[in-house]
Amino acid sequence: MSFLRLFIISLSIAEFISAQIKPEISYTGEVVNNTYGGLKKGTSYQGLVNFKFTYNTESTGLWKGGEVYLNIANTHGGTPAQTLFGDYQGLSNIEAGNHTYIHEFWYRQSLHDVDITLGLQDLNASFIISENGTNFINSSFGVPACISHNCPVPIFPLTTPGAAIRWRITESFTAQTAIYDGNNSGFEKDPHNLNWSISKDDGYLSISELQFQHPANFDLGGIYKAGFYYHNTLRQENEDIEPVTVFNNRYGFYFNTDNEIVRVKGSVLNAFTQLSVSHGWNVENNLYIGGGLLFKQVFADNDALGAAYAGSYFNDGRTSEKVLELTYKGYITESVFIQPDIQYIINPAGDFSSMQNALAGIIRFGCNY
Repeated sequence: MSFLRLFIISLSIAEFISAQIKPEISYTGEVVNNTYGGLKKGTSYQGLVNFKFTYNTESTGLWKGGEVYLNIANTHGGTPAQTLFGDYQGLSNIEAGNHTYIHEFWYRQSLHDVDITLGLQDLNASFIISENGTNFINSSFGVPACISHNCPVPIFPLTTPGAAIRWRITESFTAQTAIYDGNNSGFEKDPHNLNWSISKDDGYLSISELQFQHPANFDLGGIYKAGFYYHNTLRQENEDIEPVTVFNNRYGFYFNTDNEIVRVKGSVLNAFTQLSVSHGWNVENNLYIGGGLLFKQVFADNDALGAAYAGSYFNDGRTSEKVLELTYKGYITESVFIQPDIQYIINPAGDFSSMQNALAGIIRFGCNY
């Protein structure tokens, strides 16, 4: 076969693949400064790159409703929560250290009003989401520490295999449930998250959620979510022959709301609330209360100005940790944004030592193509 013919065939294959697979790349970076309090003063930089690929089976003439999704991530930079602030909840939702790994890799089949997803999944992409809370930087506005610190949860940065079902019951009601492998191997043993083996020592994590959304004829939008999670057991290897039981039977409830409060000349004032309660063997953080206000399209299209509160409450002797966050996210172009952010952390509770309240100044920026 001549080189020219091989070259033409290669271009045709590449064109076919690029036409059927939808690629996306995004970058988020931030400079974090501790002005006072916490562990020590200082400045740190961290970043997150995501390479995402989506393939729709119908686009190549195959069956309807099938979708394959791959998300390869790279995290880099410092770890300010660990080295500067000593906070418990995690002041940044992109902090993870230096890693390159597969974050998600799943197949989804849509059958009328039911979606079935199998594979490596991020629980927070479907469950416990507050649409207004995602505009804030502190990790608790995603999955509260009341849940993520009490048992392994497949969220950023490490996910696990699972199976999920979502059922759109009516225009207003949606139910979903999922079961996941109960523990990941960790970056030390599995640096690229390629070990998807399931062990009985990992146990399992199950979660179910019911959503109610205002029907389309309402003047102001709103959505309410109530959920329950349960982790049966976790056993870890020890120097002894038999693995050691870390815990048995941890479970909890959560309730989120997102509501439009008022519309004024194209701008929308939104409110969100979060409540999580956890129980079980040796649970240390048994209560989380959060919420805030978010004003969208304040000065320009797609911008957002917000203030929020996140509180983790303990039953192991530590003083509750509370965070006040003020943020503004504005777009320079359709794909490029900048987000100055201030967080005041009251009683940083990452360990049992007494630390002064901390003030964090963050400049986040990002792009998506």
